[in-house]
Amino acid sequence: MVLARTDVRVTGPGSAIELDLVGTDFAGRVEHGRSPVGRSDLEDLRAAAGSSAAVFYSRSGYTKT
Repeated sequence: MVLARTDVRVTGPGSAIELDLVGTDFAGRVEHGRSPVGRSDLEDLRAAAGSSAAVFYSRSGYTKT
């Protein structure tokens, strides 16, 4: 299975929106921190994505709550 989106672009530093990746019906965030991502980060992504598909990549994983 291949997951590929050709319409996604990187928002860049200093962007006014809280998203790192945006495309037609797609919104994503990427975290490279050392701490796992918590529920509030995922809720913020969901709110920023609106009706778009939301994807969150965390290099350090996710908390269990």
